[in-house]
Amino acid sequence: MSRDVERAIIARLPLEPSAASFPSLNVMSNPFWTSLGARPGSLDGRAVVLDFGDPEREARSALQHLGIGPRPDLLRVELRGADRLRFLHGQCTQEVKSRRSGEGGYAFVLDPKGRVVSDLDFVVLDDAIEILAPAARREALVAWLGRFVLASDVVIAEGAPDEVVLEMVGPTVDTTLAKLGLPTPSAAEGSGARGRFGGESVLLLRGAPRGTASVLLVLRAPAVPSFVGDVLGAAPAEGPVTLLGAAAFELLRLAAGIPRFGADLDEQVLPVESGQIARAVSFTKGCYCGQEVVARQHFLGKPRKRLCRLVIRDGGAAGGDAVLLGDEVLGQLTTVGPSLTEPVSLGLAVLRGHDHPPGRGVRLRPATGGPEVPAVIEGPMPPESVTLTSP
Repeated sequence: MSRDVERAIIARLPLEPSAASFPSLNVMSNPFWTSLGARPGSLDGRAVVLDFGDPEREARSALQHLGIGPRPDLLRVELRGADRLRFLHGQCTQEVKSRRSGEGGYAFVLDPKGRVVSDLDFVVLDDAIEILAPAARREALVAWLGRFVLASDVVIAEGAPDEVVLEMVGPTVDTTLAKLGLPTPSAAEGSGARGRFGGESVLLLRGAPRGTASVLLVLRAPAVPSFVGDVLGAAPAEGPVTLLGAAAFELLRLAAGIPRFGADLDEQVLPVESGQIARAVSFTKGCYCGQEVVARQHFLGKPRKRLCRLVIRDGGAAGGDAVLLGDEVLGQLTTVGPSLTEPVSLGLAVLRGHDHPPGRGVRLRPATGGPEVPAVIEGPMPPESVTLTSP
């Protein structure tokens, strides 16, 4: 696949370039980022750093060495109070009550019909449960949880307005954090800790599986330039530190087969259809809102649709393109981009039906018109079915 085609595909990721100036650091608008070569853009209507010149190179370098960049698509929610463990345990799909300090996970919060209110990462700490949720869903999540507090000793609080979420990705994440005097969460997704940098508190939380180490960090905006500068200065002998924008993070999650709420998942996709059951759902815990629907579909039924990844070897494709099997429209592409390991493109799509065997050929009909493009279903996700190696 030519570089021109690859760049055209990157341009079709669900990101909108924008020439607008940014008003503050926590929405990626501070001159700090532009001084480092950032290009602005938007994701889900929020200002983001789109890239630092070459998102493919950024993502590949992170897989080999270390990358760091802002994640304004994530925001923090905090639960405090004596009943916080029991409360979240009853409101999400993941085991919470038995978690010890430093342990966490990935979960869905559901409505009674089993539809997703939001997904989230959480970590249990000594005095609180810290949650990172999609920025576009935080208001809905806080409002939904607030309906069930009632007489429980639980306080739900949003993060401070000047908080910034960063993500570090790569095989040298843990050694770099240690050089900066910060704790390294255990390898399990959602594990976390608090540390200090420059006299300020830093929350660390192990991120989603991306084929390499990932840690999310929450710190106050004034500390960001010093922290990023120290990370860049702590470049390990094995290779450089690369700045990452939203386009590179999208390519990394696409490579790992991980959907994003708002792009690949919405309120109409049930957990068993999301491909994230192994990550997000405990079938041994007690009751939670929407549990009956999840259990019934998992044990007794077949999902009406499934998240799948497609391989596109020839031609371009874009989010919104229809996926056809014969004359039947199975669904549409939601995220598309170049593979980081092979000269092909990858796409995610939620396809109707439960039986989508690997190797099945389909056609992609461009939403904007033009010739159809052949593709092959790689198979239903979950991410653990994907083996990702560094290029």
